[in-house]
Amino acid sequence: AEANMINITVNVWDFDGTGNKVTKQKTFPVNQYLADTIKQIFKEIYEGKERFPIHSVGCYSWRGDNSSSEHCNGTALDINPNENCMMDGDTVVSGSYWKPYEDPYSIPLDGEVAQIFAKYGFTQGLWGYRNDYMHFSYFGT
Repeated sequence: AEANMINITVNVWDFDGTGNKVTKQKTFPVNQYLADTIKQIFKEIYEGKERFPIHSVGCYSWRGDNSSSEHCNGTALDINPNENCMMDGDTVVSGSYWKPYEDPYSIPLDGEVAQIFAKYGFTQGLWGYRNDYMHFSYFGT
């Protein structure tokens, strides 16, 4: 899997030390076959009217030979994982919380980030009882 990864760099909005939105760059490995699409997604998020702030983004992460995670293939991304937790029912299993419209780093389900990912065929990790609000994947897993 690692042989199919390339690093991309994208512009994102984030906050500086005084609370102003500023441009920052994030570099992370992705599947080479989705690199142009992922760059376009982040370009549209950056140019969007929400100017959604991103302080953390991850994609490729090897999780073992028996893992079915799309992160192993570089086809799933996690954005601001602390503020966009994974829930198993009412229990937080990863991250800290999800508070859209209260915390600017939390991703609203109907916001630009979710809409732009959906436009390119990515689905958010909403599986009913288990929801992963940080997670966007190409194959829906």
